[in-house]
Amino acid sequence: MNESHADLDPYAGVLSTCITAERGEYHVSVAAGHHDVAFADIRPSCSAIELCIDIAAGNPSPRVRRQLVDAVFHLDVMHNPVTLRATLPLGDVDLLDDVALHCVDIHTRAAGGSCLVDGHLTA
Repeated sequence: MNESHADLDPYAGVLSTCITAERGEYHVSVAAGHHDVAFADIRPSCSAIELCIDIAAGNPSPRVRRQLVDAVFHLDVMHNPVTLRATLPLGDVDLLDDVALHCVDIHTRAAGGSCLVDGHLTA
């Protein structure tokens, strides 16, 4: 009856991360086997970075979100003290918390099925 969280997480140990860059924009995806379960698109400009994150439907694993956010904020472009404008799935509090760890002065608002986040990246 004593099951660890790893036993309950179908993605434990089977996730892979892929990062591609083209013309100054980045695409980060997390895959379980041959299926992408989360992705992020990053579009930097001189004054702001646009970040759009999506998680596959039916994927409750916080491990997926954490791995995606860690990969996104590991990119060099995310270490500039500029404004972050992020679009996240509405209601995904774990994802919002993970993104907020990398920002100061966070403001959020709902727009349809999305949560729009404005913040300032910490250097």
